[in-house]
Amino acid sequence: MKLNLSSILNIVLLVAVGYLYYQNFSEPSQKAKAKIEKRVAQPNDNAIVYVEYDSVLTKYNMVNDMQQELLLEKTKMETRLQVEVENYKKEVQTFQERAAYFSERQRQKEQEVLMAKEQEIMQLEQNLQYEFADRQTALNTKLETKLQDLFRTEEFSNQHIMIFGKGIGSNLLYADAGLNITNLVIERLNEDYNAIEKIVD
Repeated sequence: MKLNLSSILNIVLLVAVGYLYYQNFSEPSQKAKAKIEKRVAQPNDNAIVYVEYDSVLTKYNMVNDMQQELLLEKTKMETRLQVEVENYKKEVQTFQERAAYFSERQRQKEQEVLMAKEQEIMQLEQNLQYEFADRQTALNTKLETKLQDLFRTEEFSNQHIMIFGKGIGSNLLYADAGLNITNLVIERLNEDYNAIEKIVD
């Protein structure tokens, strides 16, 4: 059986396609190998890294100072509330001791006054809780801003394409320890904060 020219060309083309397929898909190309080797040799270039948020909260000097201020404010708030409660208790006790000598109208009037003071104390407690929560939110916002400012600097923006926060409640369930840049972040944050503190002092 004789093969015509068209059949021969089809066979040659089929062999060529098979060879190219083998070269491209059976093993990585030289360029692909070079990229992989570079990535292994320089794992931090444009890498996706993470920061342990809880460690930043405990080791960043600004947060520690602000937490101490918050604790002091909370103590003042609790003391103020306790004074109001103690005064209210004394007034209630005085009323109970003297109630027998009051007329029905006087008793009713005194009870209304005490009830109004009780409502004031409850409102004060709620307001203090809101105020403390607002201060805590302000602290968290300031920390977030500081982190964003740091990550925009050349040291971080030129090295990493993505930075995750790792901690309780985050979506980052696992990450290799080699991608952890927490210590560097804390070091840079504290350097900036300490420099500002020296200027203020």
